[in-house]
Amino acid sequence: MSETYPNYDPTWPMQVFGQLYQDQGMKKWGGFYLSDHTAVLNQAATQQATIAARQLKPKMRTVDLITQCRIAIEKQLPVSLQPDLITFNPSGERVIPALVSGRITSYNARELRIANTIFPWEAIRWLAIITPADLPH
Repeated sequence: MSETYPNYDPTWPMQVFGQLYQDQGMKKWGGFYLSDHTAVLNQAATQQATIAARQLKPKMRTVDLITQCRIAIEKQLPVSLQPDLITFNPSGERVIPALVSGRITSYNARELRIANTIFPWEAIRWLAIITPADLPH
């Protein structure tokens, strides 16, 4: 209560809105989405579009993978590879793994190392050399 509005009860809005309005975590205010919620929705949509745009690369033989690695090391070029992993999202749809890019730091008969990530040869689906024209300027 205040001097300007002597009959005003500050608990009244909570009583009325608590009965009539189901709060949804403040996603909307006056019918408009709040900016932080909109940002989360946009980020989720972008992430889903990126995942949907991924293409399953053709499976390469280990001999071909090693040949590409030797060329990349000799020319000191980065490579891009697609792991041969089968993952599924919560709705049961197959998720194609993202491409991993970087310079080859080492390889041997069992595995390939790109930066600090180790990939067994059996876990690599596809590998390609990134040419200088493909690199961002």
